[in-house]
Amino acid sequence: FEKTPILIFYCLDSDSQSCIWATLIRHYDRCIHSYPNLKFPYIFLLQGGYKEFNKKRKGSDITINDSSNK
Repeated sequence: FEKTPILIFYCLDSDSQSCIWATLIRHYDRCIHSYPNLKFPYIFLLQGGYKEFNKKRKGSDITINDSSNK
């Protein structure tokens, strides 16, 4: 059983930079590997950035600078 990596891209305030990186990684993966045998079949993007994601996680005391996130 081989574990499949999952990539999650995010920016602090928006999804613009992370969208670029997710697209580049997907393009590179498809150039190197033939579909459906991709190295990174699961690539996700946090819409609205980390701040928006964190707002939706009400009651959470974890911040982006928290040492447990590293």
